[in-house]
Amino acid sequence: MRLGGFVVGLALVTFSVDTADASDVVQMDLNSAAKEYCHILRFPAGWQMPRYLSDVGGDFTPPKFGLPYDFEFRVPGVQGTKFLVRGVERIIHKYYTSNIYEADGSDLSGTARPSSEEEWNAGTPVPWPNEPSTAEKLNFIKSLGFDYKKNKSGEKGPGLALSPARDILILLSHTGTLGRCGGSDAPGDTSFGCIDIRGPHGKLFFDVYNTGTGKKLITLTAKFHGIYPDDVFTKTGFVTERYFLIPLDENRQKCLICEFARTR
Repeated sequence: MRLGGFVVGLALVTFSVDTADASDVVQMDLNSAAKEYCHILRFPAGWQMPRYLSDVGGDFTPPKFGLPYDFEFRVPGVQGTKFLVRGVERIIHKYYTSNIYEADGSDLSGTARPSSEEEWNAGTPVPWPNEPSTAEKLNFIKSLGFDYKKNKSGEKGPGLALSPARDILILLSHTGTLGRCGGSDAPGDTSFGCIDIRGPHGKLFFDVYNTGTGKKLITLTAKFHGIYPDDVFTKTGFVTERYFLIPLDENRQKCLICEFARTR
């Protein structure tokens, strides 16, 4: 059954906070249902930036690695469950973190191991995020007869993520307050003259559909605080052919890694 024949709601899975860390800006709800598809991937030593870099303006000290920056991925040898990952700054300059990791998506312990410059240089670059363009996504969804705007769980959105094989569609939406006052949903709005020390806060939703069967596999939910939803949504995506990543903390030391094409 194609997505034009959706059954919405029957396959909805929601769950309560299990292993969320209160210090994370994204507190993912993760229980046994979600663990059929996802686990937390950790980069245990964090990300180290070079001590000094030079450009036309002279030497400078790179800022701390965090959500504004991105990852770059490579695969060692034949593409499988393992991939290399490294932090990269592309906003002003292009430079990399000093350290590199190798992650194995099939390893449920979820701890990436340190890798080397030699392994990185020998690896094959892979796209990030590995998805079709926005126009291709919309044309594909239209061909399925799927009204994605009506099938999102959050009030705002959705953004769209489509797997390289076009078999998994994820709707990214949110509910909450983006301004500093409860009556405003405008980022940074202080027109109400109040002070809300929480800043932006609310819930994120990731509605995951199988495009071949029309079945909703799961709805992942998370609380967010102190960031805007797009800070997270723009850093999610598919890496290689199979894994979907969601950042969880501002320092990019943890992410949720999911494989929706099959359950464990």
